[in-house]
Amino acid sequence: ALMLIQRALELKPDSGHIIDSLGWVYFRMGKYPDALEMLLKAVGALKDDPTILEHIGDVYHALGEMIKAREYWEKAIIFHDKGEDETLKERALKKIKEIGYKDGHPGEKK
Repeated sequence: ALMLIQRALELKPDSGHIIDSLGWVYFRMGKYPDALEMLLKAVGALKDDPTILEHIGDVYHALGEMIKAREYWEKAIIFHDKGEDETLKERALKKIKEIGYKDGHPGEKK
């Protein structure tokens, strides 16, 4: 998958969707800094894309940055109507609930 996405990115280097895909592959490989770099680049190309925002939240969560994770999951919820994924809002809300931070502050359980 990585090689195919890299090839696609060579053909369309400014495609936010392809950049997102590369970031997600890096995430799945456990390469979180590389994933974050690509996903932030993707969201720059595709402003307010809820799927990319959710992915960024997932990477921040994997990096242990819960406040940032929650911030991006909340952004994904705000913009979820722009996407076609009907379950995105439910997933993001579940993730926020699972980290158990009230108002984004560590140590303040709901």
